[in-house]
Amino acid sequence: MGAAPRLPITLEEAKAHLVVDFNDDDGLILAYMQAAVDQLDGYEGALNRCLLNQTWREVYRDWPVDRELELWFGDVSAVTVTFLDKSGVEHSLDAASYELLEGFGRSFIRFLPAFTAPLLSKDTTTPVRVEYVSGFGDLPENVPAAIRYGALMIVGSYYANREDVLVGSQASTLPRSTELMIKRYRRFVV
Repeated sequence: MGAAPRLPITLEEAKAHLVVDFNDDDGLILAYMQAAVDQLDGYEGALNRCLLNQTWREVYRDWPVDRELELWFGDVSAVTVTFLDKSGVEHSLDAASYELLEGFGRSFIRFLPAFTAPLLSKDTTTPVRVEYVSGFGDLPENVPAAIRYGALMIVGSYYANREDVLVGSQASTLPRSTELMIKRYRRFVV
């Protein structure tokens, strides 16, 4: 078996949650752990946010008219803005020319009043680029306990029920206990 994937829950935690004290199912449990985290994490996850720190890049056609760039994810700990000038040469924008703001589950880059937008390259459709780190941190314990235990509940559901779980006449996408645990951390995208 290869190295364990970088996840906010450990194999040991999952096995303790499942009350599994043998190693035969480790590969299966790791696969369920990855599937559970995939169901919650990132762009298409139920939470619409990054769990462990991830680096993302967003590109823009021009400088914003309203002096703000809204980033897809919140919980941003580091950001770099680069651009291609009118000659096509890449430059990093001085970090003193903008500020990073958090609000409503998203992060924003606000260009300060002294910022004068440089002319951009016409040879590319996306000359403004923002690279940022989003997530609760680098360590599993940085991820809120409710999210981590919600992921463990999903692993438990997968392990115990190898098929869809029916609630009434509909298949459930997440265990109800997980829904309740993660509810306050869910970011709604408008």
